[in-house]
Amino acid sequence: MADRPDKKNKPTSTVQPTNNTSPITPVPPVDALPPEVRDFVLSLPPDKRQQATRVLIQVTRTHSGPIPSADALAQYGSVLESAPDRILRMAEKQSDHRMELEKSTIRRQLIQSGVGQVLAFLVSIGCIGASSWLAYEGHDAVAGVIGGTTVIGLVSVFIYGKVSQQKDLREKNGK
Repeated sequence: MADRPDKKNKPTSTVQPTNNTSPITPVPPVDALPPEVRDFVLSLPPDKRQQATRVLIQVTRTHSGPIPSADALAQYGSVLESAPDRILRMAEKQSDHRMELEKSTIRRQLIQSGVGQVLAFLVSIGCIGASSWLAYEGHDAVAGVIGGTTVIGLVSVFIYGKVSQQKDLREKNGK
């Protein structure tokens, strides 16, 4: 699926504090750093590596979807008590709305497809009937053209439809 407007990525980043006395900021292992940064940190004197690692590690959080993370919901709740419930109800309403639209779209497509098949059947029967009548009246050439083009057209439509359907399936399966 393509990105939908209600599913926006919301990256946030925070750099961990450089205060060496902070018990909250654990020092990540040097192995967790990207290779180019790891080489730089390892080139520093051992007493400076811890401080450099704290400064270089960056935490990035991304969010996708209509419902924020539990931490974000808690923060919204601390600002406005009913905010988490309102956000969840809004996401539920949007989901219900999208599902209803999909149902009605599928229903309309099925009706349109059925009506198209009935009309194609009636046109085909009419052309074959006209071809038969013309042949009976002695207009064999015209009857052959009308009947032949009708049958060839029908066969072509069915073959093209099948090939197109198989192509769509291959594209959806990524083959």
